[in-house]
Amino acid sequence: AVTFLVLIGLRAIAFAKEPALEFHGNSQLTSEALRRHLYAETPTFVESTGAINQEAVERASLLLSAYYWDHGYAMVRVDDFKIDQANHRVDFTIKSEGDRFTIKSVAMTGTLLRTQKTFLNMLAIKPGALFSRTVIAEDRMKLQRFYEDRAFAYVNVLPLTKVDLPSKTIALTFEIEQGELTFVEKITIDGNTKTSTETILDQLSFKTGEPYHGGKVEASKARLRKLGVFDEVVLSTRRGSTDSSIVISIEVQE
Repeated sequence: AVTFLVLIGLRAIAFAKEPALEFHGNSQLTSEALRRHLYAETPTFVESTGAINQEAVERASLLLSAYYWDHGYAMVRVDDFKIDQANHRVDFTIKSEGDRFTIKSVAMTGTLLRTQKTFLNMLAIKPGALFSRTVIAEDRMKLQRFYEDRAFAYVNVLPLTKVDLPSKTIALTFEIEQGELTFVEKITIDGNTKTSTETILDQLSFKTGEPYHGGKVEASKARLRKLGVFDEVVLSTRRGSTDSSIVISIEVQE
């Protein structure tokens, strides 16, 4: 009986470790680099029982594609994965890595609050750089924040790509739909049972009737957290009664 318990214990310990990750079809990026990335970005691949968690593997499959995209492989195709519970192993199959693409050009269209040159200087992505979905997404957010900080809460920034297969280049255009100038129509506060509404309002960098400013909303959230009286602070926005108004909701947990 003692031996049986020890064996069960050893088996549990063995299966508590992360599964082996194997890759097939890759030649441009090494299996070790892919493996290191997935382990780093995934808290754990195993369930409390020691079995491999399928949801974690599905997420890792998406992370695998994203890793290729961030290294210039815009046309990568990750085919499938196979979970081998018996051998505590996951196999990923890459159908095609594709070619490595660089950025041919970067441009802006739409309503521009600054010159195109000024905007381009703000961006990390440049002509000649490797294609990177993450860098493009971060640049899109930079442009969106720029407009939000100037009261255009409903700005829409859409990155458009035009792929040139023969030259292995991508022309990138950020299309900007500015929207209307936006003003704070209403501020709602919920969850405060001990802290007065006035105390919370005093920490805000914005007021009802003022132009919306995304940076001020984030700064106000940070100030509320620094008070030390809330376990959680959530600021959210929703469209107001018109296209030029916005409602800011503050939810706190004491």
